[in-house]
Amino acid sequence: MNEKNIEYRSENFYIRKTDDRDYDNFRKVCEAEYLIGRIYKHQPKIAMKCFWETLFEGEDIHYSIFLQDGEFLGRVSLQYGRCKYPEIAIVVVKKYQNQGYGFKLLKEWCSWVHEVYGYSRLDILIDAENEPSIRLFRKLDVKWDSKDSDVLECHIELPL
Repeated sequence: MNEKNIEYRSENFYIRKTDDRDYDNFRKVCEAEYLIGRIYKHQPKIAMKCFWETLFEGEDIHYSIFLQDGEFLGRVSLQYGRCKYPEIAIVVVKKYQNQGYGFKLLKEWCSWVHEVYGYSRLDILIDAENEPSIRLFRKLDVKWDSKDSDVLECHIELPL
């Protein structure tokens, strides 16, 4: 890995902005993503094409996440426009789900986002049926803004 491409490194992870090198790895992200993963299960080519082509539209910033041994872990993003504050999106590939990586990553990455971008808050939208994400963000002690719809709204105050 070219060191100048890495934007964040810790003892657990390294993170760089997503680019064309990540296309094959993002098949695993597409498969693991809560909503698009349902389409991927039946139409992987169509799901991946739609997912990848829309990934770089707009102002969103997408990061590819790797374990220190180079294994691809997933993606984390700052998404703009839907909420008053930047919104977090995270997808851990299936191989590494339910092993604590999402929690560790978000604790480290949110602190880094606060230092680099100066944000004091990040918004989170969660599908009300996405129990793994709900559990993950509860561990981070999010503040719940709305629990009354199909999409749960909450936020994290930074620094953590």
